[in-house]
Amino acid sequence: MSSLRFLNIEKTEILFFTKTEETIIVSSSYEDKQPNSSHLFVKIEDPKILQMVNVTKKISSDATKFTINLVTDEEGETNVTIQLWDSEGRQERLIEEIKNVKVKVLKQKDNLLQASIHIDRNILMLILPLILLNKCAFGCKIELQVFQTVWKRPLPVILGAVTQFFLMPFCGFLLSQIVALRHTCELRIHDSAA
Repeated sequence: MSSLRFLNIEKTEILFFTKTEETIIVSSSYEDKQPNSSHLFVKIEDPKILQMVNVTKKISSDATKFTINLVTDEEGETNVTIQLWDSEGRQERLIEEIKNVKVKVLKQKDNLLQASIHIDRNILMLILPLILLNKCAFGCKIELQVFQTVWKRPLPVILGAVTQFFLMPFCGFLLSQIVALRHTCELRIHDSAA
């Protein structure tokens, strides 16, 4: 998420985007003469690199904030012009403008990721039979008396299952949302938590 203010009109802003969905928040101290009479116009020089999804407006006591949701397609550079317009009747007038916004879209290379996935799959195929063998060996060591005890007092086993299969994956989900990880890393955290 990037933040701009209409006060920095002369200064060139350079924004670096690495995700496929990005957000720019633009703040303005301009107050509408009529409710919802001002709106934001976003002009993107190269729509192959960057596309605008929508603009939302939030009015607070000290400033008006516009949230611009963008989608990146290709790697490269483009210029963005942001204009604040106010409509009075049928006439519109330009209130403020930010011209010097340069956006650089940097995509991560997939070749390394694909090689990593291929290596991970091979390692997984080696490790899974060992884990299965370990679990079977552990299960063989459990005596009949343990099963009778669990049958009489099932609450600890039920709490353990709920914790293992619901609470731990939920904690993994919360952690991945807080840290804002990529989808592949999120899945790894969820799987390891489960």
